[in-house]
Amino acid sequence: MRVEYSQSAANTDAFALIAEGWNDLVQEGHTPDQDAISPVGPGDEVLYAISKDGDIVGVLTFKVGERPRVARITLAYVEPSSRRRGVFKDLASELRRLCKERGLARIDCFISPQNDLAQYAAKELGGYPQAVVVSVPV
Repeated sequence: MRVEYSQSAANTDAFALIAEGWNDLVQEGHTPDQDAISPVGPGDEVLYAISKDGDIVGVLTFKVGERPRVARITLAYVEPSSRRRGVFKDLASELRRLCKERGLARIDCFISPQNDLAQYAAKELGGYPQAVVVSVPV
């Protein structure tokens, strides 16, 4: 497997997997804001994993924004048939390498409290909770 990079989510070979990943998160109720509006913008950068067969099997989108020393993951998705094979770990390792190269301080990721798999993956990478957002219905 190899990891490739696209500067823009609007022009990437991984566009179909970005859409599939967001659709799966919406269907499973794992969107961080409980809304179906994708957080992936056309200017988000993209890392994507390509299998030995040439298929795109994983995607990680991110942007460096409001805080200039922080990258924020906007979507991480691995095709179900490729899970538990190190795809996400490889994508995250490449993101870490890019962030170090750019002098960034950390990587943030907003995860729905119901998304146990994403929370587990973040902890496995050494991530830790930074804040709790509480929504109060009106």
